[in-house]
Amino acid sequence: WCFSLLAQACGKSGDSLLAKELFSKIKNKEYKFKEINVIHCAQLIQALSSGGKMEDAMSVLDWMGENGIKTNSTLYLCLLKSCRNLAIGKKIHEHIISSRTEWNVKLQTAC
Repeated sequence: WCFSLLAQACGKSGDSLLAKELFSKIKNKEYKFKEINVIHCAQLIQALSSGGKMEDAMSVLDWMGENGIKTNSTLYLCLLKSCRNLAIGKKIHEHIISSRTEWNVKLQTAC
């Protein structure tokens, strides 16, 4: 519950510094929450990517894969919306293909 509020605050405010700190503590297992889902991760990704921290946003995506959190098109939209780097864009594209996410209209026209 607490993590949900923090992630939501990061996503809505675009506070990339708080999002980075929060993710770092989760990744290093300093904070333990019962269930972190795709929505929470998308909110962190939204804050990180809108703050220009695409490498950190991609780290969240990689961490999700390592922890069995399934991605969806909304999460990829959060990444693509702020992506200004062709190499990172290609990585996102590879993730979309390997995850077998359905190519809906929003995802197809994200750029």
